[in-house]
Amino acid sequence: MLDPVEMTRALTDTGLKPEHAAAITHAVQRAAEREQYVTFDQFQAGLAELRADFAEHRSEQRTETAEVRTEMAQVRTEIAELRSEISTEISRAEARIIKWVVGIVLTAAGIVTAAGVTIGLALLRVLGALAGG
Repeated sequence: MLDPVEMTRALTDTGLKPEHAAAITHAVQRAAEREQYVTFDQFQAGLAELRADFAEHRSEQRTETAEVRTEMAQVRTEIAELRSEISTEISRAEARIIKWVVGIVLTAAGIVTAAGVTIGLALLRVLGALAGG
């Protein structure tokens, strides 16, 4: 037979609050009165079932972890491919910009040269007219 006072005292000695120890004692006492207790064999069977459940969950967790690692590797590969594509596009854009700048500079140089020649010819005509005239 369970001694509730002894049991409560033992629980409070382990650091439980008195109200918690009293609640646990009451629950154990009621289970014992109703013969709702677990035998050692039942406890061992339940423990084995829990261990099997834990092993199953651990296995599932390892599988999920492996899947996540595989997905992460795929994401890393995709990121590397995107970086490569972006780098290629940047290089192409730089080449186009350089072509445009060179074209604009050459066009501007041509315009300046043509203007210079036109002004030079005009001056020669003016000087020729002044000298001949």
